[in-house]
Amino acid sequence: MQANALFPGSTAYAAQKAALQTGARILAKERRGAANIRVNVVSPGVTAAGMAEASIAAGKYDRFIEDNAIARFGRAGDIARAVRFFLEPDNYVTGQVLSVDGGMTL
Repeated sequence: MQANALFPGSTAYAAQKAALQTGARILAKERRGAANIRVNVVSPGVTAAGMAEASIAAGKYDRFIEDNAIARFGRAGDIARAVRFFLEPDNYVTGQVLSVDGGMTL
């Protein structure tokens, strides 16, 4: 999320996320044509799991729902479906970033 949209005050955090995305795209290009090697990134938004759970409980992200930026917070299953898409054995996709954020970064 931080690498895909502008969030004031998040320069150091966003730079690391953007570097991961760029690194993945470079690896995908370097491995292009290699037997069944694909490199993609799943970029989750506010998901009710892991580190974000405490922030959600504290109301840190409520403004996104109140402003209709998203209809709900993400769930682990939302992210799992994106990962499963990339893991399909005959998948033709490589070098891509899939934002799974309910439209938050629009």
